Amino acid sequence: MTFRAASKEMTNSAPIWRSHLSDSSPSTDGVSENGRDSDDELLEAARNSDGRAFAELCRRHTDSIQKRIFRMLRNREDTEDVLQEAICKAFVHLQCFRGTCRFSVWLTRIAINSALMLMRKRRLRPEICYDQRADQGHVWPTWEFQDRSPNPEQIYVKREAIERMSVAVNRLPPPYRDLVQQFHGKEQSLQETAEKLGMKLGTAKSRLLRVRLKLRSKLKRQRISLVDAC
Repeated sequence: MTFRAASKEMTNSAPIWRSHLSDSSPSTDGVSENGRDSDDELLEAARNSDGRAFAELCRRHTDSIQKRIFRMLRNREDTEDVLQEAICKAFVHLQCFRGTCRFSVWLTRIAINSALMLMRKRRLRPEICYDQRADQGHVWPTWEFQDRSPNPEQIYVKREAIERMSVAVNRLPPPYRDLVQQFHGKEQSLQETAEKLGMKLGTAKSRLLRVRLKLRSKLKRQRISLVDAC
């Protein structure tokens, strides 16, 4: 059975794990009325397709697992998602559980692995949570998001630097001007630029170095950096 199929079964069939986990009353289907069945007895019943036994088995340990996962993720929604995913995985692979450790330990390992995978995704695509709780006065704080776009003065400085750079490039001797326009203007590689202009790669490198030094010196006198002009 695939993970998706099992998740659908757990959602649509009678033994819905979420409803059973939230129900504090003991079940009478696969679980004794006094609620004193051991984990081993519940596990055996769950392996025999007793959904209520599986739900009760998970319910006994979700609080401690949830607290442990929350200490890792520091986010309530992510913690709930990881816990749900761990229970679904346990349901799918229940027959593969060899019993070499307690069920609670096995379920905790699944949840921790899922949390670690989520944390790795966070590092690749970092997110900032702006969720805050209301205080006792029920006044929700407002967030001030920093505007990182350039201000009008920065836009003007950038535009002026580009214009002066363009003028400086146009005043270069033709071999140097063509080299700069091909390499920077058309964003070609140095090899492609050299082939386009019919020169050797070493010649293109030395000319590009000389022209950069010349432009840097000229723009420096005008108090403009190449960074502003690019």
